[in-house]
Amino acid sequence: MDVSRAPIYQKGHVDLGCNKVKVKNKPSVHRHMVGAGEIMTRSSWHFFTPRQMTRKASLNQLVTWCVVVLLLLSGGTQRIAFAREAERHDAVAAAATTRASSLPRVVTLPVANSHESPDRPLNMSLIFQKRFNLTAFFAIVNNPLHKWHVYCPGCIYSEPPYPHPTCALKQGTDEQARRHHCHYATNGGPFSMTENLCIGAVVSDGVVAKNPKELPVHQCVGLSLQSQRWFFGRLTHEEIARRVVDNYMCAFDWLVFNGTIIPNDGGAVAPRTAIGVDDIGRLLSLEIQGVEFGGVGTTLRQTAEWMRHNGALWAINLDGGGSSATFFDGKVQGCPTCSDRPNDCCVRNVTTIQCLTV
Repeated sequence: MDVSRAPIYQKGHVDLGCNKVKVKNKPSVHRHMVGAGEIMTRSSWHFFTPRQMTRKASLNQLVTWCVVVLLLLSGGTQRIAFAREAERHDAVAAAATTRASSLPRVVTLPVANSHESPDRPLNMSLIFQKRFNLTAFFAIVNNPLHKWHVYCPGCIYSEPPYPHPTCALKQGTDEQARRHHCHYATNGGPFSMTENLCIGAVVSDGVVAKNPKELPVHQCVGLSLQSQRWFFGRLTHEEIARRVVDNYMCAFDWLVFNGTIIPNDGGAVAPRTAIGVDDIGRLLSLEIQGVEFGGVGTTLRQTAEWMRHNGALWAINLDGGGSSATFFDGKVQGCPTCSDRPNDCCVRNVTTIQCLTV
């Protein structure tokens, strides 16, 4: 039992359930239960035998300590639940990663209507959907070749202290969308919350903002104007350096592979953002609304089922949770929850977005 934050009295006895620990008249500081009969203070160690620990324990002190323990447990119940849910999620994600590791490193697919002129207007639909008692915004794009882009705040327009393209800056999905005149946009790939760095390589309109030496652990998505093909999977450092794709960002793992749903059942529920293509190479994009810390959202399996239901033959999971957001026709859609709390509609600062221009 962790009693590192429990109040320690100046003098008396403390009941730890089965051990009663006598506390000497020492400065009132936090003490850590290291083992049976051991207490560490700022200045010294004190050792007590089991016999000493069972002497002179008053009923009032026993009741007081039990109340303290109950309060600590009740206050930490939600955090414990989230920790356990995160452990289950990690186990499910690990199983899905193991299953996906046997799949090809890269899959290339033709882009729908690639013969169309770049000057032709964007042809897309945004559909409001309901499934699993949740709401979502689903986009289907008929001519994505010259319309789909990956952007990040430092990808193209860099300022000191970043004189070169960088993926070390963050900005809201809606702010980035307005900056790049996106008709439609969602959040992009995952990033470090502490270092503000993209995870994996990033290419934006031919500009390489990040290109790690190591092969990415998770799956990525890219588009090549020259070959007129989608790239799903994991490109090497050398392939990125050769500019085999014009736009590219890394995500998490496969949701749908050649029509087969990849994730296992179970795992954490959260808001989700996913990207994929159908049998003719049209872009499919889904943002499922929810609240991560409120336990509102979909599992990875449910997200994959939703994408498959919408016609995806290939799909991967982008960043989700409080990062999930949809921007369309000049405004944010629905209620993204950047703080991971219910009824707190806000857009999180992220590193990358996917953008469709008119």
